[in-house]
Amino acid sequence: MNHSYWDKALFPDCAQLVVVGGGIVGLSAAIHAKMANPSRSVVLLEKGLTPAGASSKNAGFACFGSLSEIIDDLEHSDEQQVVALIKKRWEGISYLLKLAGKENIAYEASGGFEVFTPDLCNLHAACVEHMDYINHILKPVFGEIVFSSDDRRLEYFGLKGFDHMISNRFEGQLNAAKMLQALIRTARQKGVYVVCGAEVSNWEELPAGIQVFLSSGQEIKCEQLLLATNGFTGNLIPGLDVRPTRAQVLITEPVEGLRLKGAFHMDRGYYYFRDVDGRVLLGGARNLAINEEFTTDTDTSSFIQNHLQLFLNQHILPDCDTHIDMRWTGLMGTGATKEPIVEKITNRLGVAVRLGGMGVAIGTIVGKEAAAMMER
Repeated sequence: MNHSYWDKALFPDCAQLVVVGGGIVGLSAAIHAKMANPSRSVVLLEKGLTPAGASSKNAGFACFGSLSEIIDDLEHSDEQQVVALIKKRWEGISYLLKLAGKENIAYEASGGFEVFTPDLCNLHAACVEHMDYINHILKPVFGEIVFSSDDRRLEYFGLKGFDHMISNRFEGQLNAAKMLQALIRTARQKGVYVVCGAEVSNWEELPAGIQVFLSSGQEIKCEQLLLATNGFTGNLIPGLDVRPTRAQVLITEPVEGLRLKGAFHMDRGYYYFRDVDGRVLLGGARNLAINEEFTTDTDTSSFIQNHLQLFLNQHILPDCDTHIDMRWTGLMGTGATKEPIVEKITNRLGVAVRLGGMGVAIGTIVGKEAAAMMER
């Protein structure tokens, strides 16, 4: 590779802590490592020019789970685990707003809404049946009732083809780009050396530290290495229960007179849409091709994208001549459970991964936990 004497001076060849992954978790971990020990040298390596994972490619939902998703979680985990995870998400949202600054990330407490098409009538019936119970077990977390039926506002939002809607006022939405800019700014202010376009290809643990190898041919030696690589983790540590999971998204051109406002969910969180800058952002539908979406391929698929556009035209903007501005994918990390993995693999190597599609909600707290773990 063509590296000069000056390049060597610009790129650090050693650090006490190297964090791999410049998304919410990695940035939070680096920030908290410097907050705990300002004299500690911390380098953050991000393989993309912007974060390559889900942090810059999500929908910007500050959410903790729709009612149908929570009911589904209770079928696979006990009540205590589910409530603890929701509590962590809710506290994580509050902590993100504190760390990044609510005004810096364009946060709007616009509320959350779950909608139901006629073919989801059984799911809606289950939600109505369990609503009082869910509200009861969540009251210690939120202090009041969370979910309520809200059919009357379906027409207000200009939606069609939905029979029912359930709302909660605790969810919100934010600008993911501004969120990352705020976290990067904070990291640099704390003294974190942030390097973008630095893809880690491999690492090797040595008696006196860990040698990190970049695709560019450069190397950096560190005392400790933290991987905050979520869906890409299998490239560096095979065998962990972290499945790369593709989420597909589209966004329209600006829509005149758009009435949509808030964070909308459907079918256990598999569909989600919102307003942003006078546009509609819509994503999901991976349940239609669940096995195909367990992939590190970041290209969009015509099958999912065509379905999303049909859904948009039928239900969200049925009376508009809709034009799609952009389509993209984000890579999540999922697994057998929705609990994140924050653990040490060796004394020098740690991971903070498997955010389960809830990185906005829990990413800053997971990063904080990871930084504390690496200090021990």
